[in-house]
Amino acid sequence: MKKIITTVLVTLVLIFSLSTDIYASASTFDVVVNGNNTKVYNVGLQMEGKNVSSDFAPYIYNDRTFVPIRVVAEHFDSQVDWFQASKSVTISKGNNLIVISVGKTEAIKNGEPIKLNNDSAPMLVAYPNGEYKTMVPLRVVSELLGYDVQWNQSSRSVSINGGTKAEEKPAPAAPAAPTRTGVEITSIEKVNGSTKNEQVKIKANGEIKYTSKFDVENNSLYIEISNAYFNIGGKNEGIMEPKGNLVQYLEYKSNGGNTAKIRIQLNRNVNPNIKASNGGKELNVSFTNIVTAIRPIIYEGESAILVEGVKTSEHNIIEL
Repeated sequence: MKKIITTVLVTLVLIFSLSTDIYASASTFDVVVNGNNTKVYNVGLQMEGKNVSSDFAPYIYNDRTFVPIRVVAEHFDSQVDWFQASKSVTISKGNNLIVISVGKTEAIKNGEPIKLNNDSAPMLVAYPNGEYKTMVPLRVVSELLGYDVQWNQSSRSVSINGGTKAEEKPAPAAPAAPTRTGVEITSIEKVNGSTKNEQVKIKANGEIKYTSKFDVENNSLYIEISNAYFNIGGKNEGIMEPKGNLVQYLEYKSNGGNTAKIRIQLNRNVNPNIKASNGGKELNVSFTNIVTAIRPIIYEGESAILVEGVKTSEHNIIEL
C-alpha cells in the first residue's frame, strides 16, 4: 500500500512540475489591461500554416488566449475600422458586417445582436510600444468570423485558418445580378433641421414600411424595412460617417430576404422620433433632447432656474 501511495505522489509531483515548466519556459511581456500593468505569456501565431510576426503578439491572460482582431481580420482580406467614440470595431467582408465593442458581451452581425460569453468581451490593451489594440479571445474569432482555430500546447502557438484566400485561386465568374423586387431605397443622409439639430432622412421610390428598436444602453437605433432593398450609389450595403456631434455613423445592408436594415449609432442618449412624409416615401429621423434636471441656482448674483439636458436645444421664453 505504501508503494502505491508513493507512486501516486510521485506522479502528482511530476504533473505539477510539467505544468509549472510550461509557464516557466514561456516568455512574458507587459501590457496595460484596464489601466493596470499586467504580465502576460507570449504565444506564437500561425495563419494559414504560416508563422506571423507582429508587434502585437497574442498572449494568455486569465487562462484565455487573446489575439489582435485587426491583425487576424486584415490577414483574411477584411476591412477593419475603429470608432473611438463608442470604442467599437467594424469588420466587413463580402456580405458580412460585424460590430464588436470593447467591454461588451454583445456583438452585432449583419444587424442581428449576438450574445457573447462573459469571458469573451473584447479588451483595449496597450502594448510596450505604446500602441493600443483591440484584443479578443479565440472563441470570438471562431464564433463571429467563422475561422477554424486550434491551440498547439507543445509549441505554445495558436493556429487560425479561414480557407483559401481570394488571391490564391482564380476569381470565379461574377454571378448574374439578382433580380430585386420591392421598394428601392435610394438615399440616406444626415441633414440639419429647422432647429439646426441633426436629423437623418431616408428616401425611397415607394412607401416605406418599417419597424424600429432603440437600444438605450448602446445609443443605437435599428430600423428594419420590409420588402425593400438599398441602391445607394450602386451599393446595397455600406457604412457612412457623417461626422456630426450627435450621429456617429450609419450602417445599412440589404439581405437576401428583401429586408433592408439600418443602424444609426449616436454619441448621446436622446429619444429618436421617426416620421413619414411624401406619401410614405420618405422617413425623417429626428432626436428629442432629454431634460435631466431642473433646479434653482444663483447666476451672476440673481436667482435663476437651470434646465439641464444632454444637448443644446432651441428655446423660447414667454413672460406671463
